[in-house]
Amino acid sequence: MSGKSNPIFFAITWTTVCLAFPSVNFAATIFVGESAGAALYEFQSDGSKQTLASPGPIKALASDSSGDVFMSLFGGDIYKRSVSGTESLFAGVSGGGLAIDSNGNLFSAATNIYEITPNGEVSTFVTGNFDDSTVYQAGLAFNSLGDLFSADSTYGNIYKFSAGGTRTVFATGFLPWALAFDAEGDLFASQYNGGLIYRIQADGQRSLFTTIVDPDGVAIGGLAFDSLGNLFVADGSGGKVYEVAPDGGQQVFASGLGNASSVAVQSATPEPATFVLILFSLFATISIRRISAFRRVPISGNAGTKW
Repeated sequence: MSGKSNPIFFAITWTTVCLAFPSVNFAATIFVGESAGAALYEFQSDGSKQTLASPGPIKALASDSSGDVFMSLFGGDIYKRSVSGTESLFAGVSGGGLAIDSNGNLFSAATNIYEITPNGEVSTFVTGNFDDSTVYQAGLAFNSLGDLFSADSTYGNIYKFSAGGTRTVFATGFLPWALAFDAEGDLFASQYNGGLIYRIQADGQRSLFTTIVDPDGVAIGGLAFDSLGNLFVADGSGGKVYEVAPDGGQQVFASGLGNASSVAVQSATPEPATFVLILFSLFATISIRRISAFRRVPISGNAGTKW
């Protein structure tokens, strides 16, 4: 005898999920100064170039958080180029390397190191007469703690200055020129001739990071990092700017620049994120219930039990 068949029930649930992923664009503007043709070049991250007017041959560049660019000229004087493009004399001091501290004060080095407030007031931070020897300080850079580092290209030292001006020797053994700190706090220093770029850790340990090789010769006048950790290198001999990745891989970013004496990177921060929405459905659960599909009942008789 057959039992009664009950229906089979399916319970299906769908869940719709919407995820938002930020699509981030890193915008960087790279400024390159030329000492031979008295030009200031403005590059975008994609390599597009605009030639800007320059008040004279440029020795060094620096940019602040407001987007202003400072130019140290051969022969003296520091000019300021505002975001709007207006150029004006900022300070009448002779400068080599330039660096800006967290308060917006500009530091300029040649023999002495000068501190220049945002209003243009000049004071001497330290003199260049170290240990009864006059040194020429080519490059400057600040670390995240506010210590100032200078490259002594005369005797081959890198000096570290506290906020109060106390000096110690941070590294030695080569002739440094340009300086720049990466986001990890390591100092990168170039040797002017030979294309050598060193990485110096916080404890002063030095290692070779990369070597720029060019058949026209290499004279590294400037170093600057973008927010992605790429190092831009201004080569005065070859008239090129190199882009060096964090792993040391390098490529020519720009060429045909005459004498690329200096480089500065500006606004290398993420633009407001554009969110990409991805809509999809997740099959969450399938449940199947079957209740007593077939039930067999035993029947007793003389012949035995039957089904």
